[in-house]
Amino acid sequence: ERESLVTCCVVVLCVALRVLRGEDRREKQQLAMGRLSVLACVLVLCLVAAATRLAMASRGVDVSDQVLPATWKCLKEHGYTFGIVRGFHSYGGVDTTCPHTIYNAWDGGMDHVDVYLFPCQGKSAQAQVSELVKYLHSYNCTYGKIWIDLETNPSPGCGWSSERDINCKYLGELLGAGHSEKRNMGVYASESMWSSIVGDSCTVAKDHPLWYAHYDNNPSFSDFRSFGDGSTRSSSSTRTRSVESAVAWERTPTLHDAL
Repeated sequence: ERESLVTCCVVVLCVALRVLRGEDRREKQQLAMGRLSVLACVLVLCLVAAATRLAMASRGVDVSDQVLPATWKCLKEHGYTFGIVRGFHSYGGVDTTCPHTIYNAWDGGMDHVDVYLFPCQGKSAQAQVSELVKYLHSYNCTYGKIWIDLETNPSPGCGWSSERDINCKYLGELLGAGHSEKRNMGVYASESMWSSIVGDSCTVAKDHPLWYAHYDNNPSFSDFRSFGDGSTRSSSSTRTRSVESAVAWERTPTLHDAL
């Protein structure tokens, strides 16, 4: 993204310089030099904007096991500022390590902590979300969004339907259940999982943040293509063994925003 912005700025400057070279330098020298100064300023501003955009990025991890405060502290010392903790197993039950891992993330210095729910379609959407929310409330947990994990579910009796329309409707029910519990919701998905599970025409998540997943060891949006009703990215993941490192922008676009 930064490279694209810089390239655009350079192209604009080059085109403008070509125009300047075509002017009558004897009659318009002062005007041309003035324009050149303005264009140079524009290029500098473009570079500053690109650098600012990069600086706004923050690094984080999502975890599916108990993580102690010392580990979170170590992550913070290495530039990681947020954590996303598994709150609900793919087989349809709460993750009992979640509450204390949330505590530990805060104690370790994280600036922000979310949770994710791996849904089991064999259970009611409302029941799963309510169970998670009530469970975390019983531990007085402080956390931000609940992310719905949209990917293949290997647990018996919990896999997604072969009918994409049914899956799309179920995803909408999960998001609606979260809102009924007064929680902010988001969706974790890759382009391929979105297409194969809920279908390209599914728009139930268009007003929700997208946690964009692509496991290429490149925490950026350089390869992003719109899906889910013209989505723009809010975060990108690269998987490293059992931990996923995520990059999220300070602004959180929704699925239907245009960058």
